[in-house]
Amino acid sequence: MENKKYYLFDLDGTLIDSMTEWCENIDTLLAGNGVDYPEDTINVITPMGDEKVARHFISLGLKMTVEEIMDKMNRLSKVSYEEKILLKPFVKEYLFKCKDEGISINLLTASPHCTLEPCLKRNGVIDLFDNLWSCSDFALAKSDVKIYEEVAKLLGTPPSNITFFDDNNVAIRTAKKAGYKTVGVYDKFSESFWEEIKQTADSYIYSFEEIENLDA
Repeated sequence: MENKKYYLFDLDGTLIDSMTEWCENIDTLLAGNGVDYPEDTINVITPMGDEKVARHFISLGLKMTVEEIMDKMNRLSKVSYEEKILLKPFVKEYLFKCKDEGISINLLTASPHCTLEPCLKRNGVIDLFDNLWSCSDFALAKSDVKIYEEVAKLLGTPPSNITFFDDNNVAIRTAKKAGYKTVGVYDKFSESFWEEIKQTADSYIYSFEEIENLDA
């Protein structure tokens, strides 16, 4: 029986305060080009990789190619991730604690490597992670059970031995379906889905300061 613990973290809205920038970029790209979009767009696109986000924007009426949208989104995000976005309170302390305890720390995010890596490096935690995965590495979204099955294979451990932290109800529900233990993380931009997250996840936190009380 394997005793080693494996944690898989989302990035945006879970470890870092970046959703304000995401909302601003969505508004710039969609409203700025005359495209009306639903209020829940941020929650819908959060589990997607950048290519799927681009295709979703096209379905909303954005008259650009997938490549043009991806390039524009990456350029809009680059400065924020490289210079502005910070870890949420107590995240850094918790990640160092996990590393000290021998827990394998891994990341799965819809954000591309060109933004996630500079952000984690600037915040002083990139070297704590065993693996940094973007959805684009799998050509799958976090709403697809297969992506969690693939991660488990790469980690070489059963899904039941992996604890997944996310602020998105769709991702949590899908990871749980794949057999993961799940922790819901509060973020103000997913507040309208917080009750669903609390009901779906195996446990939940409002802040990483509370993590001591979890049996994750």
